[in-house]
Amino acid sequence: MSERVVERDEWAALAGGLSRQLKGAQVEIEVAALGFGDQIQTEWVPILGLAYDPKDDIFEVVVAGLDHIIHDPESLVIQMEGAVAHNLAIGTKGGDRHILRFREPLRLAPPRAEVP
Repeated sequence: MSERVVERDEWAALAGGLSRQLKGAQVEIEVAALGFGDQIQTEWVPILGLAYDPKDDIFEVVVAGLDHIIHDPESLVIQMEGAVAHNLAIGTKGGDRHILRFREPLRLAPPRAEVP
């Protein structure tokens, strides 16, 4: 797995590309902050999209039932295996770290009808 620091001028394009790539995927969001330690914000819910707004300086993670806003992002590191994103770590100016872990939902085969 490779890790890459993403430059700020690439954040909006990366967010748009990941939104398309991760369609149908699930995400777990962990927030590590000095004030309250490591907390899981949400566990394995469908991800609806990512966006970076340079005007307001926020990174937005939209998942089913939650709009997770990261204010004053300072760094962004992505971990990939080939062309597939596995993790995204966003550090803030206040020292918080938001870790997004991605996975495909488990796809089971449809049940087979029993033959009498």
